[in-house]
Amino acid sequence: MVSLAPGPRHGASCRSGALGEGLDRRDPRAEAEPEIEVQRDLEEHGVTMAVMLRLKRCGRRHRPFYRVEAIEKRNARQGKSLEIVGTYDPFIEDPLTRVKLKVDRVQYWIDQGARPSETVTSFLRKVDVKYGKVKTSRRAAQRAKKREAEKK
Repeated sequence: MVSLAPGPRHGASCRSGALGEGLDRRDPRAEAEPEIEVQRDLEEHGVTMAVMLRLKRCGRRHRPFYRVEAIEKRNARQGKSLEIVGTYDPFIEDPLTRVKLKVDRVQYWIDQGARPSETVTSFLRKVDVKYGKVKTSRRAAQRAKKREAEKK
């Protein structure tokens, strides 16, 4: 015969001592403290999180609209961002108004060590933002050489 009385396996509270020291498994304070300590340790040693400037898709189906965001590299595309630094609307016909960037904030994040994605890098070339060397494909390098040759 099976008893449904509250016991260690059937609906017992986590505070009853089954898990020890009266800590509730769902108590947010129980998990928040070690995380804060780790963050402080990282800041003390000068370790920073990897930040990227990349696009976040917004809009509706068949009508995309993108935000250019500073976001931690580990976060998903639709994850929490640090700051919105611009927008990109591919359906605007005028190429000059298609991309809107807060150049001073983009430059700030790049100075802090943020790395732009390939697409954002192409936007930065158009607005003349100074950034570090970004990995490019061989084909892109060949196109860049052709452009330089045409300018001369």
